Amino acid sequence: MADNQAPVPPDATGGVRLNKILQKSTLYLLGNIVGRAIGFLAVPLYTRLLTPTQYGIVELIELSTQITAIAFGMQCIGQAMTRLYHDQHTADDRHRLISTSLITTALFSGAIAALAVAAAPLASRMLFHSDQYATLLQAAFVAMFLANFIEVVLVHELIHERAKFYLFYTLGSIVLSLGLNIYFLAYLDAGVYGFVLSKLVVTIGGAGFLAWRSIREVGLHFRRSYVPEFIRFGAPLVLSSVAFFSIHFSDHFFLSVWATLADVARYGLAYKFAFLISVLIGDSFAKTWSVTFYRYTGQQGWQAQFARVASYLMFVLCLAALALSVGSPELLRIMVPESFFPPPLLLPLLVLAYVFREIGDFFRDILLINKRTGMVGRIAVAGAIFNNVLNVALIPFYGMYGAALATLATWLAYMALCWTVANREHRLPLAIMPLLRILALAGAVYAASALLRTDSLVLQMLRDAAWVALFAGLALLVFFDKAERRVVITTTIDAASTMLARLRA
Repeated sequence: MADNQAPVPPDATGGVRLNKILQKSTLYLLGNIVGRAIGFLAVPLYTRLLTPTQYGIVELIELSTQITAIAFGMQCIGQAMTRLYHDQHTADDRHRLISTSLITTALFSGAIAALAVAAAPLASRMLFHSDQYATLLQAAFVAMFLANFIEVVLVHELIHERAKFYLFYTLGSIVLSLGLNIYFLAYLDAGVYGFVLSKLVVTIGGAGFLAWRSIREVGLHFRRSYVPEFIRFGAPLVLSSVAFFSIHFSDHFFLSVWATLADVARYGLAYKFAFLISVLIGDSFAKTWSVTFYRYTGQQGWQAQFARVASYLMFVLCLAALALSVGSPELLRIMVPESFFPPPLLLPLLVLAYVFREIGDFFRDILLINKRTGMVGRIAVAGAIFNNVLNVALIPFYGMYGAALATLATWLAYMALCWTVANREHRLPLAIMPLLRILALAGAVYAASALLRTDSLVLQMLRDAAWVALFAGLALLVFFDKAERRVVITTTIDAASTMLARLRA
């Protein structure tokens, strides 16, 4: 527990400033929606400007940089900085911590990027059976180094709850990247080189601007005593990053071995839809909560307040999961040919899996209060092993459903372990039965909606909205007491008003 933190004054919701958390989360949600929409609209453009072979090269290069960043834990310094920031007693100490974090990130990421650049010819031969793309890989690894530095600087902005700046920067980067891609691909006909060059330009400009902004605020300091703390806190998180990567992608590999490529495509599409739970709800919430919740642990009764926040998160996750599951047939009809449709129940199973994953992440963050990164790493590795065993056991016999069931069981086990260990350490007054009730209610509403369908797209979309509204009303009655219902309604109205105001602006 962060005993050195001054208590945060309670608001009308009873302690943790839920209104502020939700309002900030809606800003990030809006940014995520806009970013995803831009990315979605760009896909037809890229598929027309690049050949399938070129598009495949881009995908392999992106995957190579992601694997390198995850394998060497290049994202863990930001997580360590977030936790250690709340242990500092003075503004000067916090500034020194931020500055040391940025310098350490630059040195560590730069060293890894230099090694990757040197190994690029070998990587090109392994991936493409030729040295032809070594230069592309080298440029991509340099962009990876800059992107990692940018990510840590943006964590600093999140700690200070600068949601507007974060959104303006990230959306501006997306728009600039899209514009440069159009210029390089459509006007210069640069092919794959244009795609990588645009990313390099955006990351060079972004890293330079953010470095100037941060140095101007916190100065340029390096305190060596922080580095061992970064290592102790961050090293176990490297294991969890690698384990999560395995959970996300190993089922695709096993499907490619034991099923058809068409099955891999349909499963991948369903997976992308299900992952929206993490992207839109989990990420939007985490950008506010995960970088600020440490400050609340100094106030009396924080466990009860955190339990309340967890219950609200569960409600929102279940509401979003039902909306996505009920409305997915209509979204698929609009977006893709029928040959890409996943089989019935596949997408709801994956959606439910990511509800469990996001609840598990909430309790994983609670473990970081006492810096239990070792436990977090062990839980993640155990989950990856469990997932691979299930993939091998289920996919050969049940195909896509086997992969979905393996994912569901893995994230359920992950949630149960994180919840159990966090509750053992901190005694959060949060029972499992309310979650089971709301999940049962969501399942019943989904079953009813699946039985009562119509061929009219517009009418069915209206019915989908009605089913979701029915669930929301019933869930408020069975999941919350009268006072909590009032908080949910008022904060939802406030959050919706904030989002509408941002859209008008």
